[in-house]
Amino acid sequence: GQAFCVRNNLGDFLRAFSVCDDFGLLYIDAICINQGDLAEKSSQVRLQSTIYSQATRVLCWLGVPTDTSEIVEEGLHRLARSKDWSSDDTGDDASVSAALEYIAGRPYWRRTWIVQEFLLAR
Repeated sequence: GQAFCVRNNLGDFLRAFSVCDDFGLLYIDAICINQGDLAEKSSQVRLQSTIYSQATRVLCWLGVPTDTSEIVEEGLHRLARSKDWSSDDTGDDASVSAALEYIAGRPYWRRTWIVQEFLLAR
């Protein structure tokens, strides 16, 4: 291998998931695309919709766990189990609201292409 500098957030992800072996191959645009080559970046941007729409699974890294991560995770699971998000099926509305506020406030959503990646994922 060869040493490769990555930003802190990607480094956190790679450290967290280095112990997981059930993901198979990962496509990480910050690594797979030469970020210093504008021509390469431009040509690769055109392929992003194909890459994300055909991916078996798309992972969203929201950062290292915090003190409230378990509460957020439970709120999201409760929300996912709910058949009608507008009803009381979600249980404790405060935990669901806190989970949504936490997720929406993460720096992840400030990335340029993230909405496209998220919407194209199966």
